[in-house]
Amino acid sequence: MTSKISVEYKDNYIHAQQFGEDSYDASLELWQRIVAACEKHQCFNILGESFTTVGLSTMDAFSHIDIFTIVPVTRKHRVAWVHHVKETEETVRFAETALSNRGLLNGGLFKTVEEAKAWLFGESEKKRL
Repeated sequence: MTSKISVEYKDNYIHAQQFGEDSYDASLELWQRIVAACEKHQCFNILGESFTTVGLSTMDAFSHIDIFTIVPVTRKHRVAWVHHVKETEETVRFAETALSNRGLLNGGLFKTVEEAKAWLFGESEKKRL
C-alpha cells in the first residue's frame, strides 16, 4: 500500500489530504507539497486531513521535527489537522506533541473539520485537542 496525497488551494486556505500508508517519506512529500502551495498562493492557512490506514512508526512521528525544519514549516503556517482513522491516531498525536513541545507547530489536531476551520479562521478560541 502507498500514500496518496492531495494538496489544493481553496480561496483562503490550503487543503491537504493524505490517504493510505504514512511514513517518513510520505510525510516529507506531503509537507513539501503543502509549503510549496503556501508559497505559490501566499496563503499560510492549512487545513489537513489524514485518512491513513497504516500509521507512522514512533520514530517517523518523532522525525516530524526534522521534516518541519527541512521543508521548512514555520510559525507563519497555521495548521489545523484532522485525523480520521482512530486506529492510526496515536502516533499522529505523538508527532503533534513533539512539534508543539519544540515550538515548531502553530496549530494542532482537531476532532472535526468544522472545529478545525473555526480555529483556522479565527471564529473559535476553543483549544484544539
